[in-house]
Amino acid sequence: MKFMMLFRLQFALALLLFTSSSFAQSAVLLTLESASGQRISLTREELESLPQTTFTTSTPWTKGIHSYQGPKLNLIINKLSQPLNGIRIYALNGYSYDIGIKDLQKYPFVLALQQDSKNMTLRNKGPLWVLVPFDQNPKFISDEKLLNQSVWQVNKIRAL
Repeated sequence: MKFMMLFRLQFALALLLFTSSSFAQSAVLLTLESASGQRISLTREELESLPQTTFTTSTPWTKGIHSYQGPKLNLIINKLSQPLNGIRIYALNGYSYDIGIKDLQKYPFVLALQQDSKNMTLRNKGPLWVLVPFDQNPKFISDEKLLNQSVWQVNKIRAL
């Protein structure tokens, strides 16, 4: 009797874990909003289906050097009506920052989905983090505007 109850409990837990991981793949991670108010919702699966960029870098907010992976920000904003003057990046905590079209063309922004081959979590600046490979150019780390554009816990991008 105890064995059967334990088996049912383990089965229920396994089913719950499977269902929640499937739900996490299909949950909306990012909302894009055009200047006219049109919205596009993107799941992790959809973001992962885009060509991925991987780079290794240190950041002012993390210890050590980490590997980051995600689609280039330009690939994502190409889904918005063009032309645009820039974008406003929104974070879960209400923080937002604008990135003008010139900066979008100048810097190699990536919307990081993974750190060290693991999905980014709220605890480590995820689930989405706008980053550049800081170690590739020493000027990146001292550019205050670029640092402010490195928004973490991103949940929305609006066209300007």
